[in-house]
Amino acid sequence: MHDELCYLIRYCLRKKARGEGQTMTNYKFGTGGKIVAIASAVLLATAFATPAQSAGVKYSVYQKTLATFSETATGLTSQQRAQVKAAVDANPTAEKFICTGIRYYSQPMSINIMVRKRAKAACEYAKQLNPELSTWFQNKPTQAKSYAGKVLLTLKKPVVTSYTGISYADGITSAEVVGWVEAAIAEMKKPPSTYMGMIWPIGRALDDEPDPDVFGGDPFYEYSDVLSASEITEASNYFRTWQTSAAAKGCDQSAAELSEGADRVERWIRGAANVATAPDSCFDARASTVAWTAEQSKYDAKTTFFHESYHGMSNYLLRQCSPILRIEEDQMDHVRWFAEGTADYFGHYMAAKDEGRTDHKQRLLARLATSLATEPNMTLDSNTYPQAAAMILMMERGLITEEKLVDGSYFNDCNWISTFDPANKDMKYIFDNFSKIESSGGVYSYTDQAING
Repeated sequence: MHDELCYLIRYCLRKKARGEGQTMTNYKFGTGGKIVAIASAVLLATAFATPAQSAGVKYSVYQKTLATFSETATGLTSQQRAQVKAAVDANPTAEKFICTGIRYYSQPMSINIMVRKRAKAACEYAKQLNPELSTWFQNKPTQAKSYAGKVLLTLKKPVVTSYTGISYADGITSAEVVGWVEAAIAEMKKPPSTYMGMIWPIGRALDDEPDPDVFGGDPFYEYSDVLSASEITEASNYFRTWQTSAAAKGCDQSAAELSEGADRVERWIRGAANVATAPDSCFDARASTVAWTAEQSKYDAKTTFFHESYHGMSNYLLRQCSPILRIEEDQMDHVRWFAEGTADYFGHYMAAKDEGRTDHKQRLLARLATSLATEPNMTLDSNTYPQAAAMILMMERGLITEEKLVDGSYFNDCNWISTFDPANKDMKYIFDNFSKIESSGGVYSYTDQAING
């Protein structure tokens, strides 16, 4: 919508919407869609292995300016009638149809009568086309000459949002999972409209090497089962139902493609894979799936879940940017460090927030310092320990902000791929200095040399 017209319509969308999902481990579905502003109401249902859900209504606004009227005409031309009809047909669920006649601010007030009649004619025709529409016509001034004398159509229609979660693990309830989903969604500047979080337990590793043959080529480790055969079937069916129904709405994928994706997740569940990933079925419907191992604490499960949710709620990661930039995804692996570092930072930030703490930076710096004591040759590409801590150094040097990291803004377009390329001077500095951490009185920080060098 044009900024100069925002003040004309009381139903104008809020510019500040709340909150590219890529899988962390090769779970690849197509994307397509559009994010709109959201206002959610909460509905929770709590039970073991029973999905909890937060469902509400968000509103999208469709706007169309009708073709120019002749100097004094107040009736609609055939072209204008066709435009009104196209707007009505394109928005069958619209609750409001608002017609605004626009007068240039310095024109005499008598022009109001003419533009109001034009607006009335547009709304009357819309009502004729769809008697169920609630129509309203009005007139407003503008300082944009190009809109003077025209009629602006504004349609407001509801879009249902659905945020669900389910846990099959003792120690984490479905209500907790949906609470984590809601908390992550609330942070995002441009969140998907449908999101599902799922956690199930697995035991201990059965071998020391990944078993890609067991998991259709996916490089996971096979663990012992914790769930019974019936619970495994229930969990597999739950994901399949979500994938092929709720997730399918508005997706570009075929039913066969969505079913194939559900087959893949079922292999993970039935094979007790140590999976933690964000399988997004489409742009507006995504998910986080985490297998909680016996070796992990609840805190580990929580940070992992938030980490994967950050991937799932990010809009333009490597897979989404690959066709846009016309670069193969594996040719951009050199910037994957930033996607992983931001996700891991988010995981610890959200876990701390969930527990009422503000010590996430200290925990990340201490974790890296401890690892460096035994692995002094660690590089920024090694794992998420240095990658997450490097986010703090980048904040200290003014290269990123915590606000934009947490709300997913860096992944709302593909610019991050060039901005955070390790070949850039600023990024090369981070690669060379991420390990310069000091501790004083049990407080960890980057050295002054690292921050100001």
